[in-house]
Amino acid sequence: MKVRIPLFLLLPFLLFFCAKKEIPLSERPQIPEKIILEKLQKLDHKFETIKDASKIVNCALYIEGCLKVFRAAVMGYEIFVIEMRNDELAEIESKRVFGIQYGNWFFDNIKNEPPLIKKLQNEFRPVSLP
Repeated sequence: MKVRIPLFLLLPFLLFFCAKKEIPLSERPQIPEKIILEKLQKLDHKFETIKDASKIVNCALYIEGCLKVFRAAVMGYEIFVIEMRNDELAEIESKRVFGIQYGNWFFDNIKNEPPLIKKLQNEFRPVSLP
């Protein structure tokens, strides 16, 4: 005598065991600065970081968890590139300043610059992990 188990009874178990576990934002691996710089270079081959001592930008402008801030010239616009301790803090702060987040980094000083915003959004799509 064969026992047949209907497929609809097995489906919940299959979905449960095969579902991907989402990694919390605070535990995702950090994106290296090298990757950010390469993507900005790809976006604008004239990209450069700005080292002007008269206009120093530092982490005091942002919430605790800011690791590094540098200024950059992209497509003729000056932007701030900020590294945060984790994705969660970058997401919170990028929403506060109306910036664009990419992993544990975000871009600030981009308001009212539609061409730049569109290019940044296309190049720095949200990070998806396997």
